[in-house]
Amino acid sequence: MATFEDQTITSQLFRPDNSDATNVALFSQMLGRAVSSVRVESMSGAGGFSGEMSRVRVHWTDEDNDTEKVQVMVMKHTKEAGGASSRALGLAREGCFYDWAKSSSSPKDKMTYDDLLPDIYFSKGDMDSGDKVILLEDLGNLVQSGYFFGSGSPLNWGRDLDQDVTSKGVSLGSTNSEVKTNVTELVAEAACLLAAKYHGQHWMRKDLLENHSWLKASDWYVHKGEETWQQGQKYIKDAWDILKTTKATVDNTDCKWSPYIIGLIEASIEKISWEGFQERIQNAHFTLAHGDFHPANMMCTFDNSLLEAGSLTAKDITIRLVDWEVVGVGSGAQDIGQYMMSHMTPAARRLCEDRLLRVYYEQLQATIAAQHVEGTGSEETASRGEYTFEMCKREYVYGGVERWMFLLIILANMCPDVMQQYFLNQVEAFALDHGVTAETIGMSRL
Repeated sequence: MATFEDQTITSQLFRPDNSDATNVALFSQMLGRAVSSVRVESMSGAGGFSGEMSRVRVHWTDEDNDTEKVQVMVMKHTKEAGGASSRALGLAREGCFYDWAKSSSSPKDKMTYDDLLPDIYFSKGDMDSGDKVILLEDLGNLVQSGYFFGSGSPLNWGRDLDQDVTSKGVSLGSTNSEVKTNVTELVAEAACLLAAKYHGQHWMRKDLLENHSWLKASDWYVHKGEETWQQGQKYIKDAWDILKTTKATVDNTDCKWSPYIIGLIEASIEKISWEGFQERIQNAHFTLAHGDFHPANMMCTFDNSLLEAGSLTAKDITIRLVDWEVVGVGSGAQDIGQYMMSHMTPAARRLCEDRLLRVYYEQLQATIAAQHVEGTGSEETASRGEYTFEMCKREYVYGGVERWMFLLIILANMCPDVMQQYFLNQVEAFALDHGVTAETIGMSRL
């Protein structure tokens, strides 16, 4: 029988053509128990550009009562030929993050991660090789929260959203004609509350900058890593130079880039400066930022009877946040700005964003305050003065738009024109609504 007790677990050990005996030995090592059988089901199309995902059904015997136990899990790992791209993009940090969260010794952190993440059974990431192996809870009984935003989002095109949602025991809206609950807004509010809690839990914590080099931008906040930052910005500059002569033109009939958006991108790139970047972040409030905070990266559920009764609130919605490949040190409100431009229509956003941003800010402040109650935490924090609502709103607007300057360039070569047009329209509406100009915009955010 194969054994991996003396080997480092890597994605190369988990291959589609593994023998049953090999998988039994591998999962026994990862789970720390004697597994009797493993059944693997490919989740083709999931896992991202350099990753793969499989659903695994693991059997073992409970020695306490001699009964057979079965658990369904999800295995996420680097593709056989995906190491180079994963290493270049730093995607193994997701494995590092889950491992960090799983091994946290802080009771308060554990409570936060229990509410934030799926259960993690095994996780490792190697930033040098790009390899990651993650074994986590199967969230197949939850609903991808982006479905509640309707068919306008490209990520929902071609889906039977009603069937996708109702098959999981919840609804897009109440069948009771007297109930006028806006489920979309409640899901967005639940996401804001969730973000505020983990942002507040990690607010200005110095341990984010120490001994966690895998966290994106952690070195930048201590005046290090200029070379990698410059490389990232050069990539964006070069990609934009190509786009300006190909797709990103005002006369492109397949995907119209408005003079306004082109002007914002041009200005954001012209302002790229390590010194200017350092001046901003050394005076900014920081936290643990997800970095790809949008509804499709969240799985959720709720008690549908509350919806039918008209009493469903955001606090009744359970959300688990996944895909932590770009987790790092950064702006919490920037996460919220990215979220609001991703799936929500401009008309819907205008009706609720002021309220949702205030909900986010108040929960953030309450969580930060709880960290300072004597005896509740030992993590050392940096001090950069009061974080006002006006600061939060500015980061929501400019952090969100400046992040999308980066994303619009990246997505241009990844998305079909019709999808790119959607994101261009979303960002343009948001930026215009908030008065962002070429003069006021800052540099693109990696």
